[in-house]
Amino acid sequence: MTEEEIIEMTTLKLKGLVKETARELVAKAHLKKGDIYVHKGEVEKALASYAVLPAEYAAEPVLVQNSYIRIAELVQKEQGTTAAIAAYKDAIEKVEDKLFQARTQLTVALMLFDQEEYLKSAQEYEIYLKAYGDVAQRIGFDRYKVLFRVAQCHQESGRQVRSDDPARADEAIAKARASS
Repeated sequence: MTEEEIIEMTTLKLKGLVKETARELVAKAHLKKGDIYVHKGEVEKALASYAVLPAEYAAEPVLVQNSYIRIAELVQKEQGTTAAIAAYKDAIEKVEDKLFQARTQLTVALMLFDQEEYLKSAQEYEIYLKAYGDVAQRIGFDRYKVLFRVAQCHQESGRQVRSDDPARADEAIAKARASS
């Protein structure tokens, strides 16, 4: 489609004359096609279908975001959490919507927490706080919730260290007390 046709279709949509543009319908069809491939167990074809959206339908940001989420979820299911985190971070870099980036950053932090990677999770929450603090309230995960989650990460990390090596944990606690 030419740029003029895209503008015309968008204008018609804004006027309420059409519910969805032909372009949106085609983009949604690619998502649905990917979903069908997933259902059939054809992972590579599904990933290829989802990848069409960012490449060819960048003007449809919500659909592009959905494609990145589906890619990451499928990657997690098929390749594990580490690969999924890489997919989510790729989405953060490629999508310019700060709210999407913030929600995705929270997803990464939570995935690491669930994998018992507590210190890495705390780092990801701190990245969220620094990079997305200005939109944190809008997505319902403000500064205080983040700080609470960081504290939880450190608490769980401490429990983990204590159960792995109680003597080393006691030594670290004594050292921390002495330095304060």
